[in-house]
Amino acid sequence: QIYLSLKNADSTSLQSLFLCLEDLKSWVALNILKLNEDKTEVVIFGRSTVDSLTDLCSLAQYVKPVITNLGVKMDAGLKLEAHIRAIVKETVIYIFPSSKGYKMLL
Repeated sequence: QIYLSLKNADSTSLQSLFLCLEDLKSWVALNILKLNEDKTEVVIFGRSTVDSLTDLCSLAQYVKPVITNLGVKMDAGLKLEAHIRAIVKETVIYIFPSSKGYKMLL
């Protein structure tokens, strides 16, 4: 996991992020490991808008509205609505496994 604080998509900070990612890819390849690109996710926390995605270049394809981090679903606004929804859904299924009415609660 890589966390980077940026101010208005500062190009210097983004360049250091891209260099870090390239170093990481080189290290992984050197040690005969492989990154799972299918699990790569990027989220922009804060007041960032869609306009900031253009600065992310190759990372823009990985930007998602909600990511999962150690089982916690996190959204860009840190509201955790998706996480709460998932917990409620799982809880309702376990509490009312055979009830037809539990679907109304979801």
